[in-house]
Amino acid sequence: MIDWAGDPSTALGLTERIAALGAMLATAELLARPRALRADGLLSWPVARLRSATLAVGPTADVLDRLFATPGVYVLCSARALGAALVILAPTGSIVSTGGLLLAALASLLLMLRTSYGNDGADQMLLLVLVPSAIVRMIGTQQAIECALWFIALQCCLAYVTSGLGKLGGRSWPDGTGIIGILNTKTYGMRRVAVVLEQRRWVAVMLSWSVILSEVSFPLVLVAPDPWVPFMLAGGLAFHVVSAVVMGLNSFVWAFGATYPAIAYLAY
Repeated sequence: MIDWAGDPSTALGLTERIAALGAMLATAELLARPRALRADGLLSWPVARLRSATLAVGPTADVLDRLFATPGVYVLCSARALGAALVILAPTGSIVSTGGLLLAALASLLLMLRTSYGNDGADQMLLLVLVPSAIVRMIGTQQAIECALWFIALQCCLAYVTSGLGKLGGRSWPDGTGIIGILNTKTYGMRRVAVVLEQRRWVAVMLSWSVILSEVSFPLVLVAPDPWVPFMLAGGLAFHVVSAVVMGLNSFVWAFGATYPAIAYLAY
């Protein structure tokens, strides 16, 4: 059994490993469609670099061209996967694991710089786990590790609250049409589920409000009685698993799930 209260390094180590699994999944999704990364693909670097003069011309652009164009981007993806593998396989806090964290974090930052569109909250959350974890492992003190756990846990809570308030501030989510609209899209939808909710609008409203209230109230997990904490975390994880199955948001399970050991450490 993990001693959350006595071993912050163990909690951070589990957080790092889950995030590393998420980074490997995100990399696999990119490499599963290598044609999209080519010059004539949807994620073309010759097109993406035109968003900034610094990226398009000059010495910086020359270096980035070698790194971000094909085949360099494939090497960058492979480096992230290698770094993630080292985090998963090496002992927590070891030089090898810390090196893997640095490699995975740096590669993730560069991949986000390469493609400014198509990224989502999961990509951002993975960075918010990998980067501070790599920094505090280099520092190596327990105080630094505890600061990283606080940072990661509070970032997750902020993400949930912001998402919930955003839904609450509009019209489509409170009346159920927002969730129906999403499920009717080709990218994130599942038509069979959308049809059921269209026929039973009260179910859509109930689901919408359950998501809103769960997200807005999620930070209460940090002050909830100990017996409640596993159920609150299980509810959040179940939400991401269902979203992965229905909407195809696979990496959200790992990105946000990676923050849960940090939250559990602080909650207990």
